[in-house]
This record gives sequence, C-alpha cells and structure tokens, in this order.
Amino acid sequence: MRINNEKDKNLDVIKDVDVFYVDFGNFETVTKDYLMPLSINLAETKVQAVHCTMNAIRPRATWPKASTTCFKEIVYKQSIKASFYEPLGSSDGGEVYPVDLILSESAMNVLDFLPVNDE
Repeated sequence: MRINNEKDKNLDVIKDVDVFYVDFGNFETVTKDYLMPLSINLAETKVQAVHCTMNAIRPRATWPKASTTCFKEIVYKQSIKASFYEPLGSSDGGEVYPVDLILSESAMNVLDFLPVNDE
C-alpha cells in the first residue's frame, strides 16, 4: 500500500489491503495490522524480480495437473540454476525472460524431464 496524498493518509478507514508477493507471484488480502513501514532505502531499490518463462515452452493460461505435479517432483529440494536468454516483449509491455532451468547436481535441463505431449 502506498500513500500518495493527504486524502490517502486517513488509514483509519482502511481495514483490508491486497498484497502482491513478488517471490511466489500470488496475491493475498490481509488486515492492515499485518503491514509494516517500508524503509526509504528499500522503497527506492530497483525491482529485483523479473518475469520469466521456461525456454521453448508455450505459455498457457492453465496447466494440466499432471504437468504441474511432474514439475514439482523434478525441482523439489533441488538446487537450480537459471540461464537467461534475451527478453521477449509481452502484451502488457513488460519484458519476459526465457530461461533454462538446470539442475545443479546433474547439469540436466528440467525441460528434458517434462512430458512432451501434455494436452
């Protein structure tokens, strides 16, 4: 929640706030009691998260359960290195970075373990 002007400073009327977690990409509605002030230094820090997609996979609105289960089983408790490619444009004007996800222990690409024809 960002306070932009004097009108917004009346926090007594605000009860719930929508929070976006950049680490997992999900939203949650929390009461304002869960909020803490953000230091000026942190507020002025450049964005540290970028929008990524696995290289050579066509994005979908939703994924079959078998695909997400397989992905979770492959990466669970694994150390993974992301190799970034040149960014692509997106419909909202932001950049999307294709990445290869490499399992650190075996140096194998996660993509090699995923089902190919999963419709």
